[in-house]
Amino acid sequence: MAESPVSFALQLTYVFFWVALFVPSSLLFFGLLSRVQEIPKDVSWALAKVIGFFGFAWIIAAPASAGLYELHDGWIRITFVALALAGGFLMWRSPLFRGASIGENIRAILIPELLFLFIFLAFTFIWSLHCVLGGGEKVMNFTFLNFFIHNDQLPPQDPWAAGMRMQYYYFGSFAHALWHRVSGIPSAVGYGLAVSTDAAGLAMVCYAILRLAGLRKLRASVFAAICLFAGNVQTIWSVVVEGDRIHSDLFWKSSRVFDQGHFSEFPLWSFVFADLHAHNIGLFLGLACTFFLLALFRSSDKRSSWGIATFLGFTAGMAPISNTWDVFMVMTIFVAVVLSEPRRVLTLIPQLGWAGVVALGTCAPFFPSIIGSKPIQVGILKGEWVTIGQVFLFLGFQLALVLLGAVPRLREGASVRRSVSAACIFCATLALAYGIHYWIGNPFSAAQLAAQGVAGLLLVVVVINPSVPLLARQLLLASALLMFTIEFVVVFDRTITLFKIYFQLSALLWLAGLIWIARQDTIVAKVTRFAQASTICLALTSGVLLLKTTLPDFMRRLREPNLDGMIAILNSERDMGRLLQWISPNIPGFPRILDAWGAGGLGRVTMNLGFPNFAHWEAHTVKRGVPHEELIRRRDLINEFYTTSDAKRAFEILRDNGIDYFVVSNTERQTYPESSGSTAFQKFDSYSEFFTLLHREGGAALYAPNVR
Repeated sequence: MAESPVSFALQLTYVFFWVALFVPSSLLFFGLLSRVQEIPKDVSWALAKVIGFFGFAWIIAAPASAGLYELHDGWIRITFVALALAGGFLMWRSPLFRGASIGENIRAILIPELLFLFIFLAFTFIWSLHCVLGGGEKVMNFTFLNFFIHNDQLPPQDPWAAGMRMQYYYFGSFAHALWHRVSGIPSAVGYGLAVSTDAAGLAMVCYAILRLAGLRKLRASVFAAICLFAGNVQTIWSVVVEGDRIHSDLFWKSSRVFDQGHFSEFPLWSFVFADLHAHNIGLFLGLACTFFLLALFRSSDKRSSWGIATFLGFTAGMAPISNTWDVFMVMTIFVAVVLSEPRRVLTLIPQLGWAGVVALGTCAPFFPSIIGSKPIQVGILKGEWVTIGQVFLFLGFQLALVLLGAVPRLREGASVRRSVSAACIFCATLALAYGIHYWIGNPFSAAQLAAQGVAGLLLVVVVINPSVPLLARQLLLASALLMFTIEFVVVFDRTITLFKIYFQLSALLWLAGLIWIARQDTIVAKVTRFAQASTICLALTSGVLLLKTTLPDFMRRLREPNLDGMIAILNSERDMGRLLQWISPNIPGFPRILDAWGAGGLGRVTMNLGFPNFAHWEAHTVKRGVPHEELIRRRDLINEFYTTSDAKRAFEILRDNGIDYFVVSNTERQTYPESSGSTAFQKFDSYSEFFTLLHREGGAALYAPNVR
């Protein structure tokens, strides 16, 4: 914060330094993965960049969470260097590398490395054209990032309920904060780089899964990029059919396909919006776990299977602490694998058991931060349903690819027995959906019932096409199970459940659809290639339109690129911005802050500097496990503090709750009109016996209790 605003030349230096850090961080896990003979070098390198990012964070966080030491930047950097050196030694000693020349090894990892750089730089460029840290939940994401940059203890306290333990899947935010602590890059610049890292990480695991399905390197990299840049049908439908203008309203409309404001984000939307949220960070870890699960069932070498099982357990153990919702996706994929390869499961019971032990051991140090948050409330949906039209507008491109890939194989796979089985499965799916509707007494329409029919249609495609690669059928089966069950099961609430699962479905179905069409040699297949290519082109066109909605004045912004999100904050809140710049280098430690309840960007000091706030953001703080009655108590104390005329009582509130500093600014004057105007400052300035004015910048001032 103290370094803002940062010159663009220095911003570019930060970009390349950030990317360069992924090489040493990947070496340890690359050295380990390269010893698993059944994983190619290029796939090992792609996965090492992902596991290196999360694995380094786990190595730092696990002992700290167990109370073995406090976090310090010097120790973090020493550990980073030590792991890089250990990884270099492992890689040098690996049989795969000792038997190949340096040029051969570089060529082996060149394509995934170029893919990583391309995706990272592309989304960094997009962020540079609309660099704004406000809006949506970016306030929360930026707060978490700053909080973990300064925080030195795990398990952490809650940034918006100082002194209360945070019970949330925070591990992804912690991992990004470590990158800032190693590099020293300011968070206002690093925020956008972190979002681009998540996009590049997703590209890496998509590449690995596509390679596992048998695609060549170049095709796998192109298809992985498609997964990142594809839009949904809603965007192009709004422009072409409904005649909507290309502006910001269209951007939001594309992510509100479901009625009543339910979120329906997909990867491109979330990365363009720059949502450094757990669902974005955790997806590429969840898919990495999926890769190892699928790879384990394809392993023919016993030694390799144990290595793959170890990585499966490690990634599975980090999943719930990064984004617990990805556990549902991985579990569903496991069910799909069991249904499609039941005999193979029996032969892998020892390896699966070992993976479970590793997963529990990986997750165990973080149990205090996971257990105790808002209880999971699983129930049967009674309310609004997703319709077939909404499914089409959100997943239409992926479903079209799957169906177009199925058409060329109908003749070779559609025997009488399979056709009858497929028809029975489809009818049973609709009957079950109708039965559940009827059982819970919930109203439904044909369009709503047909949405469950889409899941049945996917099951039909799986059954009737045995020649399709098994991995694609397993992904499709898992997608069908997720799509069907999510219509009936509600976890927490309807909005969150739909949003999280459909976000994952978007990525899974792109992978399944692209694998589905990858190998086609028949005449009919060549005829359908035009339709398949057209579908992909439409999806990418939709993505371009989505980008256009965020950059209506592209040429002007192109002349003024910027990666420093603090510039907009300094321009919009000049007095508060200058005060924040003063606080950063002049206030030591990790103090507790108090400011107006429910105003001012949900804790401006907390958001921009990471200092824990006495109380803020009721809805999210309660979800993270803070008792509601405690938060209400704190809210009432904040309101009393800013409105009381009793200086002694105001001082007692600060002293009894361990508050180090409090803020008085235009926000406080507007929030508490009874203390508005200049009296807001005179009130505390006159209480010299109790309060000390540390610093003032125009309309904003920072105070501290004068007596301890």
